[in-house]
Amino acid sequence: ANSGHYNQALALNTPLLSENPRDYDLMHTQTRALLKSNRFKEARRQLRLLEQLECKNNDTKELENDFLTLSESPLTAGVDYYFD
Repeated sequence: ANSGHYNQALALNTPLLSENPRDYDLMHTQTRALLKSNRFKEARRQLRLLEQLECKNNDTKELENDFLTLSESPLTAGVDYYFD
């Protein structure tokens, strides 16, 4: 998910997460990919599950901060080009 291929990460990760729904690393990857895909509602739901599993984990806290920054920003994670 960190390489920028968020839809591919979701396609690969979703079936694995179905088989291992409490796997922290899979949940973290899923949440990051959803967040970076601007799928904030799903990312929030996944983040809450992640917090229940390991709320004191620094990676979880960092992901929470990223979520707050991206979901409340009027900007998107993508890049737009404008020409005059």
